[in-house]
Amino acid sequence: MSLKDLLDMIPVNENGTLVSPWKSLATGSTVYELNDKWAIGDGGPAQAAWEKSSEFPFIKQIANAVMKPAKYFSLLYDTDKVIRTPITIGKR
Repeated sequence: MSLKDLLDMIPVNENGTLVSPWKSLATGSTVYELNDKWAIGDGGPAQAAWEKSSEFPFIKQIANAVMKPAKYFSLLYDTDKVIRTPITIGKR
């Protein structure tokens, strides 16, 4: 990347003054608009980020175990796949 390429990417007006980031961002071209009202379950930006996080699958497991323990531990928790390591063998 050259200096010219960098200067082409910096948002400035015709006088060379920096333009506000809110005015230089593309709007209307994506589904994520700043002023939209987001609700739980609509796939908004925060929800999408949470569902793609590395912590989400673990929280789903905890929620299932707490909300429906009988079903979770009888059908979804496979004790054959639990691996005991030297660190966890002595802890009960």
